[in-house]
Amino acid sequence: MKRKWSKQVKPQPQPLRPIFEEMAAEGYRMIEWRAPTSHGITVPETDLMADPKAAEKIRRLSEEFHMELAYHAPQGPLWEFGVLSFQTAVSQLRECIRRSSSINAGIMTFHLGVSEDEQRIESIRRGAGIIQEVSPYAEDMGIWLCVENVFEFDRCSVANVEECKILFEAADSSRLRFTLDTGHANLYGCLYQLAEFFPEQLAFTHIHDNKGVSDEHRIPGRGTIDWERLMSCFCRAGYAGPLNFELREDCTLPELIRTFDGLTRI
Repeated sequence: MKRKWSKQVKPQPQPLRPIFEEMAAEGYRMIEWRAPTSHGITVPETDLMADPKAAEKIRRLSEEFHMELAYHAPQGPLWEFGVLSFQTAVSQLRECIRRSSSINAGIMTFHLGVSEDEQRIESIRRGAGIIQEVSPYAEDMGIWLCVENVFEFDRCSVANVEECKILFEAADSSRLRFTLDTGHANLYGCLYQLAEFFPEQLAFTHIHDNKGVSDEHRIPGRGTIDWERLMSCFCRAGYAGPLNFELREDCTLPELIRTFDGLTRI
């Protein structure tokens, strides 16, 4: 399969040009922009998409360096769409879409935000209703809404095939897609099933590895994921979208490509 390499960055407010220079020099074609988090909650002042001047600079640099952009929406109590009241959730999700559009990012990954108690399934369905409500706005902005899987039944998002199925069946939305987080799915034990179960919805990835114990965000090959099996799943699903690295270890793209080539023959 032809590979489209991407990388998630979490820069604190800083000079932005060096980020684009480095990414372009290594051969990346896309950057996923995400604000840093503290204990799983977005630090508000670090989300540059909330600052129109910073967002405009990111957009202009992406055009200069011919770099596509994706955006990871904020996370935390203020962004738990399946838990918030309907109008608040609609307003917050629309704001995320606006921020994505401000940098011409056509893919926006987000955590659904669901209840941890016996109301969990109902909150997933509530989140589906929120997505359906904002879908016309997302379509006008040219944004694909990509919900991300997590690795345990917490408030972050959907966790497995069954919960994703409930969400996609409940949300009558042509804009809803899926971001497969390989590390999260490996921890939950549903990676290969998720990779093939939603072939029409799969639009983005978070590529990282772990040993099946904690969310380590390691370089592929340093954990227990069978990457050749996963790439075969992608091929059967017809996935040709970005392979987007979300790592906590430093590694250049040429080094990652050599590693990837050694792990898979696909």
